[in-house]
Amino acid sequence: MLMDPMKIFTRSERLINRLEKAVVKLDSAIDGTSDVVVIAGNSLKALESTIDRTEQTFNRMDVTLDRVNSTIDRMDSLMDTVGETFERVNSVSVRMERIMSELEDRMKQVEKAIDLTARATSALERLPLTKRFFDQHNNGE
Repeated sequence: MLMDPMKIFTRSERLINRLEKAVVKLDSAIDGTSDVVVIAGNSLKALESTIDRTEQTFNRMDVTLDRVNSTIDRMDSLMDTVGETFERVNSVSVRMERIMSELEDRMKQVEKAIDLTARATSALERLPLTKRFFDQHNNGE
């Protein structure tokens, strides 16, 4: 048995209306999805830019860390040199103190020798024979 053409037409109209509503919803969903895709694309661009800047920052950090390590190595070397220099300064200082002490002792010896020489000269000048020699020498004879 065949269906009534009016029922078929009415049913077809309802199905077409439902289909049109579904198409409108699908269009709306596609538009929304398209907006989401655009937003996601912009977010991805921003994220890629952030990643690029982060990589550049990492590269700068690597360069800076290399410079820091190089500077630390130079500082270690300098500290070794400073330590060696202080050791030499201490050694020189000890030697200088010893030399100064010896110099003081020798200056005392020289002062004693001068004093002894002056006494000996004075004693010689008082001897009669030496006194006559000095007198003749001083008078041009």
